[in-house]
Amino acid sequence: MKTRVVRLLSGCGLLAGLGVCLLAASTLLISGGSTACWHPATGAPETGLHARAVSTGGQSRCYLLYIPAGIDLSQPRTVVFSLHGFASRPEGQVFLSGWNDLADRFGFVVVYPQGTSFPIRWNAALPLASGGADDIQYLRNVLADLTGLLPVDTRCVFMSGMSNGGGMTHRAACEMADQLAAVGDVAGPIVDPPSGCNPSRPVPVVAFYGTDDPLVHYQGGSLHALARRDQAAEDQAVYPGAEGWAAGWAARNGCAPEPQRNEQAEDVTVTRYAGCRDQADVVLYTIHAGGHTWPGGPDLPFLGGTTQSLSASEGMLEFFLAHPLPSAE
Repeated sequence: MKTRVVRLLSGCGLLAGLGVCLLAASTLLISGGSTACWHPATGAPETGLHARAVSTGGQSRCYLLYIPAGIDLSQPRTVVFSLHGFASRPEGQVFLSGWNDLADRFGFVVVYPQGTSFPIRWNAALPLASGGADDIQYLRNVLADLTGLLPVDTRCVFMSGMSNGGGMTHRAACEMADQLAAVGDVAGPIVDPPSGCNPSRPVPVVAFYGTDDPLVHYQGGSLHALARRDQAAEDQAVYPGAEGWAAGWAARNGCAPEPQRNEQAEDVTVTRYAGCRDQADVVLYTIHAGGHTWPGGPDLPFLGGTTQSLSASEGMLEFFLAHPLPSAE
């Protein structure tokens, strides 16, 4: 994978010289925010992982920022957003995804936004809405704050997320296509925004779903199982199965209707839609016997199996770098 990424570096502003969730079952029950957010940094950006704050919706909201040591901040940087899951927080996503290790190797910047409400969540879709928080505006404000701190390669801003964070990533793809080059989702319960999913341009998307996910079922289901079980039937939003998600994005992106499928590993099948408008490919990784886990991440046996046949983060990074935002004509 490293050789492939190196070939893609010229397309996005990465390091010019490569030399330089969920911690346990109890983490699922964490409802409070990041303790780092109690004292967010101000002033010039720091290397390493630290908290910063933005004003949005009449309140101050936090995000974690990771800047690898030794990178040249005079050059535009690729940025990867990584959104935590329901009732998790940014530190859990740091541990789960391993994005910081990749950032150290390839010289990009990682942003870990934080949801709202109690338990902490994203306003991705009812009935998991976070008290009406405008998370799209918050994410835009975080990106604006970041561009004020360091030079950002605006053609290479990407977003990824786990579970409810994956659902929010889907919503961002629908509503922030002007700023996001491509997106990646792991085990997200996908429900379109209330106004529908109508991106301003075709958006390249990649996703990873386990066939044995005990929470977000591969074949689809109702969000009431992830929220209140006493909801009226009309309020029980239904999310599509993983293959339906991929077919939906393929239709939006004008891809060829019939995908190509191949076995990447004994437990991984890859479904690719090609021939898409503006090369906005759609790729689905099906993890056979996989659970509600991050491929290549830590084992979380209480949430099902975790494949080590591939790394979701490495797969996303390769996909992202191959799909920068098209230049304005």
